[in-house]
Amino acid sequence: MTRVKGLDVSYWNERVDWRKVYDAGYRFVYVKATEGQAYQDPTFAANWRDAKQAGLLRGAYHFYHPAMDAETQAALFIRQVQATKDIGELPPALDLEVTDQKPNSILLAGVKIWVERIREALGKAPILYSSYYFLKDHVSLYGKPPSWASEFSVWIADYVSSCDLPAQPHLPPGWTRWAFWQYTKSGAIPGIRGKVDINCFNGNLEALHRFASGDAAPAKLVRYTVQEGDTLTGVASRFGISLESLVAANPHLLTRGMTLQVPAAAAEETGDESSAGTPPSETRYTVRPGDTLAGIAARHHTTVEAIVAANHLANPDVIHVGQELVIPS
Repeated sequence: MTRVKGLDVSYWNERVDWRKVYDAGYRFVYVKATEGQAYQDPTFAANWRDAKQAGLLRGAYHFYHPAMDAETQAALFIRQVQATKDIGELPPALDLEVTDQKPNSILLAGVKIWVERIREALGKAPILYSSYYFLKDHVSLYGKPPSWASEFSVWIADYVSSCDLPAQPHLPPGWTRWAFWQYTKSGAIPGIRGKVDINCFNGNLEALHRFASGDAAPAKLVRYTVQEGDTLTGVASRFGISLESLVAANPHLLTRGMTLQVPAAAAEETGDESSAGTPPSETRYTVRPGDTLAGIAARHHTTVEAIVAANHLANPDVIHVGQELVIPS
C-alpha cells in the first residue's frame, strides 16, 4: 500500500500553480479559511476553486483561539466555506496550536462547541489538527482526552524525513487513529514558491476517496500482547486482517510479551490496482544478520505477503542468514 501525499496552504504560500502540484503527484490539500473571530484568508477562494479544477480533493481549516468565543469562530468558518457554494470533499479541520493562556477545561469546552456547530452546519464531522505534545498536554483532562474528543480523527504534526510505510506518527495517550500526518513543514513542491507543509493520508488513493465520501474511517488500532508460540500470520488470522496490515503497524520481529498494534478489520484498505495485469519485476536479496521480512519488504518497497508468495515460504516468521530471497517489485 502506498500512502497518498498532499499539502496544506494559506496566505503565506502566495500564488499556487495547482496543475503543477497535481502533476507532481499530490492528491489532496487543506486550505486555510479563517482564524479566530474575524480573520478570513484572502487566498482561500482562489485556492479552493483552482485546486478543485486541478483535480485535488480539498478540505478547509480554521485556526482556533481559545480566548475567543467559539460560537463566533464557528460562524465565521461556516460563512467563509458556504460563500463558495462548495463545502469541499474532505472533512473540515480545526487547527489547535495555541492556548492563549487558557486552561485545558476552557480550551476543550470551546473546541467541543466548534466541532458540533460545524458538523451541524456542514454535515461532516471535523478532524483535529495538532502536534503530539499539544494533544497530550492541552487537549486533555487528567492525562487523557475526553471521550468525545478522542472519537474525532486526528491530523497530526510529527516531523520526520518520510511518511512512507512502515513509518507511523507518534500518537499521545488516548488517541487511537490518525487520518493525516503532516510530516514536514519545509517541503519543496513544484508550483509553490518557498517551503510548504507536506502531509500524507493513512491509506491509498481508493481509501482516501472512501474517507472523503464518509464511507470509511482511518484504521483504528487495538492492542494485543504476544503469547508464546504466536506468529504474525497467526495473529493476523485471529483478528481477521491481512498479514501486510499487521506488519505495517509493527515492523519488527515478534517476542513474547510484546504489545502489537492491530488495525481493525473493518478499516482494511485495498492496494492500488492500477498496475494489475502487469507481470512484476524482481530482484534477489541475501538475508543478513538482524534482517526481518518486514524490514526487507520496507527497504524494497514491497510487502511481506509478496515476498512470502514469491519464495513459497512455509513460515514467514523464519528466515536464515545467507538465504537468497526473490524480491518482487
